[in-house]
Amino acid sequence: MGWLGQARRLCHWGPLVALAVVAVCSATAMADAALWYWPLDTAGGSVNFIMLLNWTVMILYNYFSAMFVGPGYVPLGWTPVSPGSRSIASSPGRGGPAGPALGAVGGLSERSVCGDQRGQEPPVF
Repeated sequence: MGWLGQARRLCHWGPLVALAVVAVCSATAMADAALWYWPLDTAGGSVNFIMLLNWTVMILYNYFSAMFVGPGYVPLGWTPVSPGSRSIASSPGRGGPAGPALGAVGGLSERSVCGDQRGQEPPVF
């Protein structure tokens, strides 16, 4: 998929609203920092403004990484190396045999939505 196909992911009301919220919140925070906090010609004011810019860049970086790259996955058949970790991974709700697989952010993984390899039906919510 080329860059045009990737950019089409942004052409929907969900991503546009999310970007608008980030833009309005960041612009408001920077305007408040410029008006009410330390003057920008002091060291403290400059550090404060640079930190606000840095946070906005980090928010956008993580947003676009999640949108275009995705959260990642654990390969099928992967098991932890240490025996102590196996008991944690097998506990209910942790993706083991006793519970549904959860994604890294708390959402359902593809495995739990589509059913696992044993032919079980996906959970109904």
